[in-house]
Amino acid sequence: MEPNVKDKFKQILTILRSKIKAIPVTDYKPGIIFYYFLKLNGINPKIRYLIEIMKVMKYEQNELVFEPKYEIFYSRFFDIVLRNLKESKKNAEDIILNIDIEDLNHFNDNEKKIVFWYIEFSLLVESALLLLFCFLNHEKNDTKLTSTFTYLKENSLDNVEELQKSYKMQIKGNELKKINKNKELNLIGFESLELQNNIKKNSTQKKRNGNGEKKIKSIEKSKLNFPENNANIKVLSKNDNNINKIEEPSKKNSSSLIKKQNNANSTTKILNIEESMELKNKNTSEKKIGFIFWEKYQK
Repeated sequence: MEPNVKDKFKQILTILRSKIKAIPVTDYKPGIIFYYFLKLNGINPKIRYLIEIMKVMKYEQNELVFEPKYEIFYSRFFDIVLRNLKESKKNAEDIILNIDIEDLNHFNDNEKKIVFWYIEFSLLVESALLLLFCFLNHEKNDTKLTSTFTYLKENSLDNVEELQKSYKMQIKGNELKKINKNKELNLIGFESLELQNNIKKNSTQKKRNGNGEKKIKSIEKSKLNFPENNANIKVLSKNDNNINKIEEPSKKNSSSLIKKQNNANSTTKILNIEESMELKNKNTSEKKIGFIFWEKYQK
């Protein structure tokens, strides 16, 4: 049988206490254990952060105090702590708490919405998991919450409408950068609530894909931008070995152009004199570009 939340909490305290050589008290209260443990040298940064989160929880003597409806959050969190305490520094796992919408099935609609806004506020900062447990224990951490979020009101932490208003004001304030939701909190099945409340998640990959599609469409459009009439057609003449230059025919340079074309060894045989003569003998209804240019030169 899996240990309950309070037993997991006591296991963690026992492990932490075993790593402290001397504590100048005999009752081993959680706060004292956390304090002396965090003073130790060489603590893994992830472990340090997990203990900082435990400090915002409520406890009396050696007992953890929490609302039973939030038990699943505590249980999964303590599993992360225990696994990291038992692993070496190199093998410490990433800190990600999975929260499935089905975990809230025992909540009423109002409670679901409150937790939803707790999560949304927490996702505005890097230390999302720490802030989530501050919300779950907001009676103890109201100062921390209101100092982190400028527009969060102390007396609105259990009010859905006020939480929503405060969140929208916080976003408009542009003080905090919204973090990718998979940073520390992995939400599963919350899409309906996000859509219902018009919450836009950061999606760097989507932005990249969108920019890529725009570039592709722009390239395709440029490839299809051909001249629509003969007035825009240019005559190519190969004057050197590097590139075919574009020139427009005129009465002044028509004789030199014909001379150059007669002597040119070009793969693009535009306006070749012999071909122009043959075209002139054909049916005049065949409006070929070379024939038109040749008629122009005869004027």
